[in-house]
Amino acid sequence: MLWRKVYVLQAEELTRIIYRQPKDYAFYPLATSATIKLLDLRKTTANLLQQLNHDGGNVGPVKEFHGVFKRALLPGPSLDTFVKCALEDLKVELSPISPVETSLRQWVDVLAIRVGTAAIWGPKNPFRVDPTLIEAFRKFDDDCYTLYAYPLPRWTATGVFNAREKLCSGFAAFYYDGGIAEASEILQRRFDVITSHGVPVEETARLDLALVHGLLTNTVPVTLWMFHHIFSNELLLEEIYQETRGLLNGDTIAIKDVREKCPLLVATWFEVLRLVSGFPSLRTTLRDTTIKNKCLLKRDAYLVISGVTPHRDPEIWGEDVSEFNPRRYLNKSGKEDLRGAVRPFGGGPFMCPGRFLAFAEVMSIVVTVVLHFQIKTADGRPWTVPKIGMGKPSLGMHKPASDLDVIIMRRSDYKYVEWKYDLGDLTMSSRAF
Repeated sequence: MLWRKVYVLQAEELTRIIYRQPKDYAFYPLATSATIKLLDLRKTTANLLQQLNHDGGNVGPVKEFHGVFKRALLPGPSLDTFVKCALEDLKVELSPISPVETSLRQWVDVLAIRVGTAAIWGPKNPFRVDPTLIEAFRKFDDDCYTLYAYPLPRWTATGVFNAREKLCSGFAAFYYDGGIAEASEILQRRFDVITSHGVPVEETARLDLALVHGLLTNTVPVTLWMFHHIFSNELLLEEIYQETRGLLNGDTIAIKDVREKCPLLVATWFEVLRLVSGFPSLRTTLRDTTIKNKCLLKRDAYLVISGVTPHRDPEIWGEDVSEFNPRRYLNKSGKEDLRGAVRPFGGGPFMCPGRFLAFAEVMSIVVTVVLHFQIKTADGRPWTVPKIGMGKPSLGMHKPASDLDVIIMRRSDYKYVEWKYDLGDLTMSSRAF
């Protein structure tokens, strides 16, 4: 990067223009180089991933791998199938809970990681076969930036290096044990695409780690933040609880109606995303480009599109820009809908394809827990929302700076209820972005 120009884009107006001109900016070259470094791919695999078109743009094996999942994660029958499988696993995870004292982050991590991967990897999901992989993923997710930043990470970043290798071994075991035969159709298609290029199982397992990191690095911390903000505020909790009761039909939860019947819960989702997202969108300029006839961006430069500045602009959000206030999205005074100003998943054709699945999974987890469980601080003290952890660079959503010990128990009126879900056309109603 030292020998290339770097442009940092912070103005919302210019960001919109960039996202509308995808032919002038490439995403995959940067994504490819980052993936190679993060996963320590073999030279032959790295060379394969770097096969791009003549102008360094957005085609090649990386786009092919990416495209398989992008199409499957758009709203429609395929995504509905993922969500249905995830909800079945959610029932398995939550059903046996009796009063338990635990770290909130540890509990959410186990719950969200297993639910977030169950539908993709199927019955032999590596995180269920080997529960120690959950802790390995936590270490990897927390410190994976050191694999980029530190020289010789085997010795200078031993902890995260070992966590990565443990995860790769776990996913390789999934393939050697025939797990792909029972996995989702979309993972099977991706596997066929990858192996058709001669990629061996060990390298396929490493590419799976990139996939699982993309699926979890946002949904897991967002779920945790949702619980912090909802359960720490008795008024907000009661209002959201009453909203979610409107989803009940006997023992069935109509998740499909969450956007229509739970506006405050959905507003909380947007406000959490606004406050904790921070990773920038990265592009490479493919040609000399002028923005608004005044900003010249030279070819072969790096473009860093801020993920923080637009979310902290008082001209957009008001004087309480630094405060948690989900009700700002419920303003009926005729002002522009502020949800459109929340962009945690990038923009343009390279917007994160997993955003619809993330919304559906997080809403399902939060609705189920709010309806059926109580969460209290273990020491009985008031619940204080932790500060955002800014000590480490993040490749996704920021995590809390501190953890909290809690007691989780069933609500007395739902102690023996076995709930079901009514999805309907859930993902078509989850167009949150």
